[in-house]
Amino acid sequence: MLDEHRLKGVVFHGFIGSKQQADEALRRGYYLSFGERTFRSPKSMEAMRAIPIDHLFLETDESHVAIEDIYSKASEILALPKNMLEYIINENFKHICG
Repeated sequence: MLDEHRLKGVVFHGFIGSKQQADEALRRGYYLSFGERTFRSPKSMEAMRAIPIDHLFLETDESHVAIEDIYSKASEILALPKNMLEYIINENFKHICG
């Protein structure tokens, strides 16, 4: 359905899926947004580690966990300093919304 439209950016909110599903979304130029449930799913953590950082978003919509906690956990998983992760995600936001 998305192929029928010219969209500046598509974000898969609350992505819970495999690396193969992530690869298909990325092949189409889509972004993936990960939240608290990601950290309970080994396949979703594998997908998070595998995607290009310039197609990553983080979120808290599915839980009451503070966004700072999501960034801290993702920072550990991705082996990136938290401030760098925050900067990159802000740039991703500006790319599709700015």
